[in-house]
Amino acid sequence: MDLFVGTGTFQKLPLLLGQKSKKKSHLLKPAFLYDEETPRLLSTPASMAYLKIAEGCSRDARSAPYKDQRTLSEQETRSVLEEARKLADQGIKELILIAQDTTAYGEDLRDGTHLEKLLKGLVNVEGLRWIRILYAYPREDYFTDGLLETMAKEEKICPYIDLPIQHIDDEILKRMGRRTKSQEIRRLLTKIRRFIPGVALRTSLIVGFPGRRRTNSNRFSTLSRRLNLIILEPSNIPRKKEQLRSAFLTRSLKR
Repeated sequence: MDLFVGTGTFQKLPLLLGQKSKKKSHLLKPAFLYDEETPRLLSTPASMAYLKIAEGCSRDARSAPYKDQRTLSEQETRSVLEEARKLADQGIKELILIAQDTTAYGEDLRDGTHLEKLLKGLVNVEGLRWIRILYAYPREDYFTDGLLETMAKEEKICPYIDLPIQHIDDEILKRMGRRTKSQEIRRLLTKIRRFIPGVALRTSLIVGFPGRRRTNSNRFSTLSRRLNLIILEPSNIPRKKEQLRSAFLTRSLKR
């Protein structure tokens, strides 16, 4: 292995590759946030593109591999809209919004910006036909009536939400360091479907989290059947590979 380079030194990659240095690790806290001026080489099909609206995460989930990445940096709405226009001018029809937590958009800006405001700007970008939202955090206060009403009435916004709930059992959610509980998740799913009938809800679940019991798994299976979720990427965590994570440390300390 020649170099270890993180997202914090992304913009220095050409320089690092060209220099001869004994230092191999260049893993810094995320400091680089690309904007509409950053050159992009699209690797997606010609009609679609991803649009990152934030970098980093302020959560402290014990199941996450990058627990030191607790900062949240977000592109200003002006920058996001300008990049969306440039993509539309290139023939992009479907725009997929991504971030570690798209629904937290605006928290770092502290100027009243939020995801609803951003979506209202994006639907006015000429040339775009579909806008899809990925990686939304399942917290009730993020899904305001205004946000859901906007999603429901705007034809460009796909009735599709990627909502990684990870689990439904309160004991497991607590072990994971998640900030939601079973009842809040259930209420949120009901609310989303009330505002957007026929919405497609995609989620990801962790079925092998350390410390789980059969009763935890039973609640997990029951929810999946009752709520008719589109379940992708079910993660079965190999225990031996997770011993250094706080999930395992937490379990060990309780023995």
